[in-house]
Amino acid sequence: MLLAYTVSWADLLNDPGFEEPYTNNWNSWDDGNIIQPFDWGWAHGGTGMVGMWWWAGLWQNFDASPGSTYVLTAYAYLPGDDPAGTGVYGVVALEWYNSSDSMIGTWTSQPIDTAHYSVDQWLEISSGNQTAPAGTAYGRAVVRINNNGSGAGRVYYDDVDVGLIPEPSVISLMAGGLLGALGLRRMRRT
Repeated sequence: MLLAYTVSWADLLNDPGFEEPYTNNWNSWDDGNIIQPFDWGWAHGGTGMVGMWWWAGLWQNFDASPGSTYVLTAYAYLPGDDPAGTGVYGVVALEWYNSSDSMIGTWTSQPIDTAHYSVDQWLEISSGNQTAPAGTAYGRAVVRINNNGSGAGRVYYDDVDVGLIPEPSVISLMAGGLLGALGLRRMRRT
């Protein structure tokens, strides 16, 4: 018998798909540079998403434990009629904070702009497995747009997910339990 290693998790963020007004679940800066269209017909999932231009961002904290492994995924979209580029770029980040609210670690995506990605398609951005450093009190998921003052353009985001990756020992216990249950079932049939 072959056991496939798959990881599925409940998202650690509230409203990762921006189906409610973002102000209900996400913190922000420069709200005047954020729009939240619904029912435009091209959201990655559901009907909502957020768009940003010039300089703005959203973040949401989540419970995290030192030594645990997490993955952040987000979908970004560069509209062909006004894509981020030439000094304006999107960023997806996974940040770690201690109990004094000081950042103690971070993972940051490469710039989300026309120099790195194609336009008019949803792009999956993933942190890969990231281990929370010693001293972590909480994590933070961030989507933002930066501007060095020399450009223009927009980035849209949708389906921002953070998940906890089970430890190998937990996966082994689950697999052992499954094998035990299958063995018990087999014994009952004979």
